[in-house]
Amino acid sequence: PIVDIVYSATTWTNQDVVLKANPNPESTQSGYIYKWYENKDSKYELIKGVNEQKLTKGEDVVATYKVSIATGAGAGPIDSSNTYVVKIDKTPPTCKYKGQNTVWTNKDITINVSCKDDASGCSADTLEKSYPITESKISLDNYSYEIKDNAGNSKLCSDTIPTFVDKDKPTINTQVVTSSSPYSALSIFTLTDNPTGYSG
Repeated sequence: PIVDIVYSATTWTNQDVVLKANPNPESTQSGYIYKWYENKDSKYELIKGVNEQKLTKGEDVVATYKVSIATGAGAGPIDSSNTYVVKIDKTPPTCKYKGQNTVWTNKDITINVSCKDDASGCSADTLEKSYPITESKISLDNYSYEIKDNAGNSKLCSDTIPTFVDKDKPTINTQVVTSSSPYSALSIFTLTDNPTGYSG
């Protein structure tokens, strides 16, 4: 017999993949015996317990597959004339936050939300989003951003990030209190700074 593999996907997917052996002729009087092989580390190994015409892969995997068939009467075996790389990634990417500060600063800061995916990789258009903070701000704001990977998985990042930025200078108010005596006067200095307070 002549055998081929029917498989249309050529890139990452988050769906099950079905490989189908395509023998020629399609059938024989004695039937066919199928053996599927998987190559993950530069070596093909027999997939035990699989002897059907179809091989279904549903877990996360990056591997190359081929099939060998023989007739029930003992003709063969014949290896498939082609092999196929299967890339399945069903795991959503993960979110990474950086730039948050928990102490006061008078500098600009940037909150960054980025995508991390160790399988298919992050989609280029959702790789990172930046939120620059250039003015005084004290808050616990929620930063949400949807990330995607190259297999079609997505995840909504959502986290509450502390921000402590104070660029406003403190102020000094002077008040002079006089008395009826020409030789005495009292000056009162009031320091004001909001929200960080002032250093004594």
